[in-house]
Amino acid sequence: MKTPTATYRLQFRGDMDFAAAVEIVPYLKQLGVSHLYASPIFTATSGSTHGYDVTDHNEIDPVLGGRAGFDRLCEALRAAGLGLILDIVPNHMAASMENPWWRDVVEWGAQSRFAGHFDIDWSRKLTLPILGKPFDDAVAAGEISLLLEGDLGSLALAYFDNHIPLHPASWEQVLARIEDPAAAFLAEAAGRSDPKDPQWLREQVVATKVSTRFGDELASLSRDHAFLSSLYEEQPWELMFWKEARRTLSYRRFFEITGLAGVRVEDPAVFDDVHRLTLELVASGQVDGLRVDHVDGLADPAGYLRMLREAAGPETYIVVEKILAPGEELPADWPIEGTTGYEFIDATVDLLADAGGLETLSKAYEAFTGASPLEFSRRKAKTEILTVNFEGELTRLTETLVTIAEGRLTYEELRAGLVALIVAMPVYRTYVGEGRAGDADRAALDRAFTEVREQNPEVPTAVLEFIDGVLAGGDRPGDVTRRARQLFQQLSSPAMAKGVEDTLFYRDHRLLAFNEVGCEPDRPAPSLARFHDGMRRRQESFPLSLSGTATHDTKRGEDARTRLLALTAEPENWAGLMVRWCAANAHLLRHVDGRPVPDPEVEWMIYQALMAAWPAELDTDDGNGIAALRERFLAFLTKAMREAKLRTTWTHIDEAFEGAISAYAEGILEPGSAFLSDFVRDTEPFRAAGRSNSLSQLLVKLTAPGIPDIYQGTEISDFSLVDPDNRRPVDFPSLQAHLAASRTPKTFAEWKTRILAVGLEARHDRVDLFSSGEYRPLDVSGVGRAKVVAFARVKGKDAAIIVVPRMPTPSETSNSDWGDTVVCLPALLAGRKYRERLSGRVVESSLDLAIGDVLAGQPGALLLSD
Repeated sequence: MKTPTATYRLQFRGDMDFAAAVEIVPYLKQLGVSHLYASPIFTATSGSTHGYDVTDHNEIDPVLGGRAGFDRLCEALRAAGLGLILDIVPNHMAASMENPWWRDVVEWGAQSRFAGHFDIDWSRKLTLPILGKPFDDAVAAGEISLLLEGDLGSLALAYFDNHIPLHPASWEQVLARIEDPAAAFLAEAAGRSDPKDPQWLREQVVATKVSTRFGDELASLSRDHAFLSSLYEEQPWELMFWKEARRTLSYRRFFEITGLAGVRVEDPAVFDDVHRLTLELVASGQVDGLRVDHVDGLADPAGYLRMLREAAGPETYIVVEKILAPGEELPADWPIEGTTGYEFIDATVDLLADAGGLETLSKAYEAFTGASPLEFSRRKAKTEILTVNFEGELTRLTETLVTIAEGRLTYEELRAGLVALIVAMPVYRTYVGEGRAGDADRAALDRAFTEVREQNPEVPTAVLEFIDGVLAGGDRPGDVTRRARQLFQQLSSPAMAKGVEDTLFYRDHRLLAFNEVGCEPDRPAPSLARFHDGMRRRQESFPLSLSGTATHDTKRGEDARTRLLALTAEPENWAGLMVRWCAANAHLLRHVDGRPVPDPEVEWMIYQALMAAWPAELDTDDGNGIAALRERFLAFLTKAMREAKLRTTWTHIDEAFEGAISAYAEGILEPGSAFLSDFVRDTEPFRAAGRSNSLSQLLVKLTAPGIPDIYQGTEISDFSLVDPDNRRPVDFPSLQAHLAASRTPKTFAEWKTRILAVGLEARHDRVDLFSSGEYRPLDVSGVGRAKVVAFARVKGKDAAIIVVPRMPTPSETSNSDWGDTVVCLPALLAGRKYRERLSGRVVESSLDLAIGDVLAGQPGALLLSD
């Protein structure tokens, strides 16, 4: 296996294609990463900004440069000694007519060669939620028409830009009413067509010349509403008002996105079709590793990963996108190297946040806002998402349980029990297969059932026992029971993701740093002991997991988040500033529907978010700079308010409310205003503490168990807001310049680049030490012991000692006076000579290392044994 020493995540699309990636290969080599970690590169829908809406798994997107461009990139990487990791998307594909598999399914229904490729309920028609109103209303409005798609070889119904192919068996109804020689030929061809060989019919249509009269008669038929309705009834699909999709949909979707249809890769034939090109690229040696997107969406993640491992071989590096809840471990039997590293974000909280300060900040937030207790807000958010946004999925699962219950329990009882249980689930999902639940799954279910009994005593015990019997598994489950378990596991995951990540995170704002993928507001109290324990367990279980601090999906940039963690060092100071700022800007409040906008909870969020995102070098009188920040910030607030789903949503936009939020933000971002000058001055201590936090976080990421993953552009600073802000184009020439300047660092950005380059060099030089070396926490004593963390990596006679500050106090101008603070070394590490890699100094070690001498004014220390 070509194990990465460090990865560099690159977002393709927009201004980044294969040719542009070739240009930055020398920079990546100089920076010191071992692998380019690419976002999805397979053909996606037109205009896709991310590539997760795949339309063809077996074609490299021509938009990026196609196979030829990909080959040139691989040649450039190979020449530089770098590898490639691909992000693959087995869970879903675009439900788009650009997707030939989906188009075939729409055209032929259950007869399609690909009918089993998608997770579709074929007991009913395939639902297509594309209408802006009910079908009959759309017909009456003249929005539905007939057309011949000559280039695609089909007869179709058109709804604006949506062209939905008709089943060939229904063509005769249309063509019999058209007086054109081509109509008779096409009718005969349609009658002879075979769903196993649809290409033949398409070729006949493409080759057929039709007259202008043919089109005119189709237009005339389109005005016959009764005929259109009759024709519509003959199709294997039904057109739906898009707002009804949450209630009734015949296919599994990705989260709430009806444009992404679930794929049944648990079927070996489907697996082969989906992975044909991916495995070819692996076998060719062009691809060293795979990142599996959204593994929890699959019907059988463990089974899928076993198939992938067998097909890709033992030499392929494989990681999965998996969010681990507090205390949850990755299943030990998954044949992979680990996760994409969201859990490392949670670990940085233990490293950099103060538990006592967090509690004080939380109480100040509740006093300031009158917010509900966190657990109440969490349960409310998950319940709303489950019963509203996933109403159709919940109904399907409930009906399946009703079938199993055979009249012993009612639909209403089972639905209430399921809602209570899914809301109480402490993890994203369980992984119960054919047998009984394993220890981890059993423990998760037990926790959930215990909470249901405490919080929902109205749910009958018989209901809970029945559901438990279905979910916990048995030796020989029937098909319906197996299906119910699968539906439950594939529903609990999106309910958690959308209820917590994309709802609660935008409602509860006590500390925005906790509202992050991989972390959450009600995580255990921060603890350095918990950090050390987590790193030890990581080294023992999945030491080759990625360590991420920023991704294309994180809610805030990695340096924005470390600024926010600094609030826990002086929570009273922040709370006092909040009172003063809100009073100063009370004149900006507006009233919408009799309520002030923004309310105190949103105000608390706005000032945290602004402090976190404030550009490092931005002056308060820089009109252009503030205008650019304002544009980004207003877009973030609009998304945040809609995701909260309280006063406005993506589907029911309250323009007056959103306008009042925007006006408030514009008011506080007035260039040269007294408030803005005060705000920047008052928050500078927190931002300075955040800079210290950032450099500590980076050095730890580079040296702790795991493979450091560098997200594009974060080498100098990352104060991004939620996507799409964190997917902005990257100025690679500027990054190259910073890399050169970092040899003698002066600014934060230069120090960050310096630590990154030195840390990556150390990992390259001592591969075994950092990939498989033992993780050893080191004791610290003295007056500053709570403000520093130290640990060692040990592999045989090789050793590294890492020392970084933690939890700097914002009001202190300097953290350089360490007094009697020392790192206590065990005999194994004492009495040796080390070289501090950031400065080049030689350090002779005794049983105690004085922190002041080790850091010597630097933001951290990396000592490698000679």
